[in-house]
Amino acid sequence: MPAARDKVFISYSHKDKKWLDELAPHLKVFEREMEMNVWVDTKIRVGARWLEDIRSALASSRVAVLLVSANYLASDFIASSEIPPLLAAERGQGLRIIWIPVSASGYSVTPIRDFQAASDPVKPLDTLPLARRNQRWADVARTIFEAFRVPPENGAPAASRDEDAPPEDDVAPEDGRIVLVYKRGVEPDETLLKYLESELKKAGQSVYVDRHNKGGYRWAEAISTHIEKAAAVIPLLSERSVKSEMLAFEVRIAFHAGQRQKGRPRLLPVRVQFDDGHLESPFDLVAPIQHFLWNSPADNGKVLRDILSALREPAPQPPRFVPSPGGGLRPDDPFYFERPSDEEFRDAVVRKTSVVKVKGVRQMGKTSLLARGLQFARNQGFRTVYTDFQRLNTRDDGYTLEAFYRDLIDWIAQGLKLDIDVEREWNPKRSANVNLERIFRTRILKTLDTHLVWGMDEVDRLFDLPFSSEFFSLIRVWHNDRALSPDSPWENLTVAIVYATEAHAFITDGNQSPFNVGVDIELADFTIDQVNAENEKFGAPLPDWRSVSRFHELVGGQPYLVQRGLSELLDRRQGLDRFIDCAPRDDGPFADHLRRVLINLARKPDLVGPVRYLLEGRFAEVKCKEEELQRISELSWLRRAGIATGASPKVAQIRCRLYQTYLEQHLPVPAVKLAVPVAAAKEAAPAP
Repeated sequence: MPAARDKVFISYSHKDKKWLDELAPHLKVFEREMEMNVWVDTKIRVGARWLEDIRSALASSRVAVLLVSANYLASDFIASSEIPPLLAAERGQGLRIIWIPVSASGYSVTPIRDFQAASDPVKPLDTLPLARRNQRWADVARTIFEAFRVPPENGAPAASRDEDAPPEDDVAPEDGRIVLVYKRGVEPDETLLKYLESELKKAGQSVYVDRHNKGGYRWAEAISTHIEKAAAVIPLLSERSVKSEMLAFEVRIAFHAGQRQKGRPRLLPVRVQFDDGHLESPFDLVAPIQHFLWNSPADNGKVLRDILSALREPAPQPPRFVPSPGGGLRPDDPFYFERPSDEEFRDAVVRKTSVVKVKGVRQMGKTSLLARGLQFARNQGFRTVYTDFQRLNTRDDGYTLEAFYRDLIDWIAQGLKLDIDVEREWNPKRSANVNLERIFRTRILKTLDTHLVWGMDEVDRLFDLPFSSEFFSLIRVWHNDRALSPDSPWENLTVAIVYATEAHAFITDGNQSPFNVGVDIELADFTIDQVNAENEKFGAPLPDWRSVSRFHELVGGQPYLVQRGLSELLDRRQGLDRFIDCAPRDDGPFADHLRRVLINLARKPDLVGPVRYLLEGRFAEVKCKEEELQRISELSWLRRAGIATGASPKVAQIRCRLYQTYLEQHLPVPAVKLAVPVAAAKEAAPAP
């Protein structure tokens, strides 16, 4: 019978016992908290018996901790006799390996670089003052404990696994695989997931399940590749799972990959006891797609047969647009926090302003503001139409301006319930701009006979189109016509443009841009007073101003994090200290959101280095003009993604302390070799 997995294995150089002594008392706290035993070889022994002890200790360990230093790297014995069984245990039994840079070595480690780092690899512990070092050791101990408390798969010792099978997280992405995505820890979703996984494999399908066992950068890098290379992605959608930001992000990846790759992967959603539930964005993307209903185990066989039947059918061509409401809060949501920007938008609607621009980074409430603004316009007796360009397939080969305009007219006609036959109305002898303008003027504005507010969401997706400047210049022409001709039909049109990217980077001619006319509304993070007001709306889970201040410091006023955090505090009735401690963890209240941030970075590997510079406060250090321009470009993307703030590289910083802590723990470090010349390593080692 396999040994119980109840140990934390410490690997270190005996010359570095000082660092072991500093870590030990912090681990004692968690040894008392649960049955976690620390195994340390404190005697210098060699030979077969010592190797047997090492293998025995590793067989009963869940976590291995490496205290990496110049001494550690200089040890031939560690390199030849300790590292190999460690790596074998990691591959064969799922041992979690965490490394800690305890002293400046001049080297990083390959293969160690692929494992989780429990402290900032760029700042070894011996470079910190004692008080700061003690705090870092406490954080390291917490990281070790959190890794330890994740049980072996199915609650069984990892040694009982097939030794030739790689850990689930290390399965290589494979073309044609079926990927199952779900919210972890939710029933009956998990029971259904296990059934589908087992039966699909029996039916000859290759199946991958993202169980989020390890997290970290390698997982973030892999999950999007698994989805994009899949033949089909099957999301399990239930009342609880559709509140998961991670599941939402996985569905979004699959949807857009399917658009780019002509229907592959296919999305085959299963609604789990959620037959008539309303699907909010982005799950509304799957609303028009064939889906399967599961209400009880009696439906197991039917759902399986329907999935297998769908897999045998040709993939349908994905729609160009999927019209639906946006991804923000509903206009009547009681927890919506109204800001001065709402009043600015309403005022622009009342004055029938030609162009209203709403700018802000991701999850700032842009879509929610637009939804409320459109609702206000309807209450004024105006007509409204909403287009979310996130639902536009912008990467289809051969997609032209004419095709875009035809799709756009279809979309707007559907939204306004107008019967417009594009084929009949389109004059092939005229340019695309002339056709769009004529149809808009005569078949849309004239037919409505009232003011129209056109809300354009996620406009950034148009910037990469080769013909985007022609479309935006046409909007500018309509704006100019209003000034030149008071009786112009464009008097009856307000265009509300919602975006995050700096438009001037894509539209260089200011005379042809709608982004420098009309009304500007820019959304910013909540101030501490606004966080306090939102706290009151939630019933004051933060009881005093000091608590509000600490909470604001953690989430930086980011609207989504503020509302998610207050909701968590209210639901769990936990203290703020416990909440702050759990916040950056992979099983904490923001786990889905933080994983999404990490996946975004994994999909942009060139930006991992710049983020590291931000974490270390070195982002503005440049040697030449080219580097400065590069930093400006990098900052633009990081600001748009909501990861960084600051108008220039000199003042740029990570958005909030939550992101700082999480990214310090999960971003990979530069790779250098583990096997270094012994003489060079000894030269780098501090004198005894």
